[in-house]
Amino acid sequence: MFLVLALLAPTFGADVRITRVDGTVRGAALHHGQLYLWGSGIWKDKRLRGGDFGAGGCAYDVDGDRRADLILQTGGKLVWLKGPSFRAAFTIDTEADFSDCLGTTLLGRRGVLVAHRGMQVRFYQIPPDSAKPWPYREIYSFYTASYQSGLVLSDIDGDGLPDIVCGNYWIQSPKEFELPWRLFAINTYNEHPHSAHVRLAMLQGQRIVVSQGFAPQPVLALFSPPLDRKQLWTERRIDIAPSLQRPNALLTLDGNDIVVGENVTGGRLLRLIGNGGKFSVETLTTGDAVQAVFADGPSRVYCVREHSVEMVRLPQ
Repeated sequence: MFLVLALLAPTFGADVRITRVDGTVRGAALHHGQLYLWGSGIWKDKRLRGGDFGAGGCAYDVDGDRRADLILQTGGKLVWLKGPSFRAAFTIDTEADFSDCLGTTLLGRRGVLVAHRGMQVRFYQIPPDSAKPWPYREIYSFYTASYQSGLVLSDIDGDGLPDIVCGNYWIQSPKEFELPWRLFAINTYNEHPHSAHVRLAMLQGQRIVVSQGFAPQPVLALFSPPLDRKQLWTERRIDIAPSLQRPNALLTLDGNDIVVGENVTGGRLLRLIGNGGKFSVETLTTGDAVQAVFADGPSRVYCVREHSVEMVRLPQ
C-alpha cells in the first residue's frame, strides 16, 4: 500500500509530500488528475494487483466506460487492463517492446500510439470488440542506427491536424487516415546508439525541449522551428547539461519553464525558470531515481521515483 511519510517544510523552496510505494515503480501516468503507477504491481492510492510490467505504458479509456484503463507491456505482450481494478487483461499484440505510449484519436480513429522497439511509430486502432487483438498501422519506420524515443502530438505545420514528434523527427499528418505520413528531421543526433533515446516536451512558440539521458554525455537542448518547418531546426544547448546525470523525465510549465528529473540514486528534480531566453536553475527535491514527472495544474508537480511519489507544490 501507499504510506504517506510526511508533509515537509519548504525544501529547496518547495513544499513536498512524500508517499512511499511498497514495490518497484517503472512507469506512471496521470489521467484526469489521478496518478497510476506500475512495475512490480499496479497502484492507484493503494496496491491494486501484483505483476511484472515494463516501463512503457499509458492510461486511456479503451472501452468507453469513462474510467481509465491501462495499456502496458508484460511477458512480451502489449495488453490493456480494464479499470478500475485492472484485474482483467486483454492482449493487443505479442512481441511488444516500447518506451512511449499515447492514447489518442488520430484522424477520427481511437487507439494507442507507441514508439515500438526504438525503430517504428505504430498506431494500434481499437476494434469494435476491444478484447480481441487490435489491428495496427506503421506510421513510419526509422532507418537510423540510433534508438528513437519520446512521443509528442503537436500541430507543427499549422494545418489544424496533430503531427507526431519522435526522436530526431517530426512526422507530418496527412489529411486522411489512409494516406501516407511524411518524415522531417528536427536534428541529427546520431553519434551513439542512444543519441535519439530522448524525452521530449513543447515550449511556447512551438519550441521543443530535448533531454538526452541515455548517451554517454547528457544533453538538454531547445530547438526552435525555422520558417520552413521541413528544414533542420535551430539548436540551443542549455548549459546545465554537463552537471546532469541521466535526465529521464521532462515536462514544461506555463509554456516557459522546464522540469527535469535524473534517473540515478540521489537523482535531482530540477526546475529551470525561463526569463528572456535564459534559465535559472532551482533544485526541488532529491531522492531515488526519477521515473516520470507530471504537472497537475500550474503549481503542482508529481515526481515519480523508483520507490516513492513526491507531490511538489512549486513556489510562485
